[in-house]
Amino acid sequence: MISVIIPVYNVEPWLDQCLASVAAQTYTDWECILVDDGSTDGSGSICDRWAGKDSRFKAIHQANAGVSTARNRGIELAQGQWINFIDSDDWVDPQYLQALMDASSDGVQLVVSGHTQHHKGSSKTHVPPRDETIELTSTHTETFINNIGLIYGPCSKLFKNQIVSNMAHRFPGHISLGEDLHFCFSYLKHIKSIRFVPYSYYHYRRTESNSLSSKKRKDTFYLHYQSYRIRQQFLESRSMWNTASKPHFYKELWGTIYNGIFNDFPLSYHEIKQIVSIPEISELRCYQDVFQCAKWIKWSLIHRQAAALFVIKKILNS
Repeated sequence: MISVIIPVYNVEPWLDQCLASVAAQTYTDWECILVDDGSTDGSGSICDRWAGKDSRFKAIHQANAGVSTARNRGIELAQGQWINFIDSDDWVDPQYLQALMDASSDGVQLVVSGHTQHHKGSSKTHVPPRDETIELTSTHTETFINNIGLIYGPCSKLFKNQIVSNMAHRFPGHISLGEDLHFCFSYLKHIKSIRFVPYSYYHYRRTESNSLSSKKRKDTFYLHYQSYRIRQQFLESRSMWNTASKPHFYKELWGTIYNGIFNDFPLSYHEIKQIVSIPEISELRCYQDVFQCAKWIKWSLIHRQAAALFVIKKILNS
């Protein structure tokens, strides 16, 4: 059985479509745990209505505590061998669960499929390039990196319930950006293989309410840097921090540092100095070509010239 966990908070316009898509699954051995996280619209009543007409839906109501706490509550109640996450403003095609289950054989511990993103009348599909199972070892680093964007979030996947239930760290409730990545990489620490399947039966609705990661925040650098460190440490633990992975992550780190300094928030000299004091700055000297920006900015960064960067930021933002 698959336990589908759906955290619900103020999604009345879209919730019926989401739950109807679950009810229409060709794979029928599932339970759907709806965790209403203190909704103030009609979402809670919609959960109760679906639970009343189909016993596979289970409605749980709690005071508002955030999406991470809601998902963790669903994990505690899950009875299935596998766990699947769906966001309450998204929807899935009828073959979604069956296709994931078909890929879950041969001792695979994580199934990863694609998704289609919908935003303002346009759509874009992201899927693994081929059907393959990889081991989390140095031999398969390139394939892992090529698919890594699909690993960051919990949706469009199957997780082993037994592994999730035994994890000391699930979704962290104390952060509001990057909690999905924390969960997924905590899970990766406990497994040896991943099955990638090249299809998209999951439809992600991008709305203003779920675009937190695109908003500018003063702490964005530190949250992204923490996520970088989590991934680097995982790759190092599996001997996957190598020539296949370093260019990808150092390019990202260049961008994280650049955006962290030159965002719209006023930063003090001390705050910029903290950013350029991270130990990875010295490693970026060998990876200057992977990121495009002015050479004098790169020079200031790799030489940790916080005062120069402070002046540059003031000039650019004036």
